[in-house]
Amino acid sequence: MMYNIDTNLYCTDLNTRAIHVLFSAGIKTVGDLINLTEYDVQCIKGVGVTTQRHIRAVLAANGMSLKKESWEV
Repeated sequence: MMYNIDTNLYCTDLNTRAIHVLFSAGIKTVGDLINLTEYDVQCIKGVGVTTQRHIRAVLAANGMSLKKESWEV
């Protein structure tokens, strides 16, 4: 299933841990997630290296990615 920006995170391939920490931070849709930078995700309480990798991998498998940092553009 390909995601769009309105896809609820519960309808994605993200694991339960990732979904719960993202929801606790107010991130509920794929659109909310892809508007975050790597740093934003890193700063969410409960998100470690493994969860970050998982989030990136799930987004990449669907042709998406986190927002680029301003210095990466």
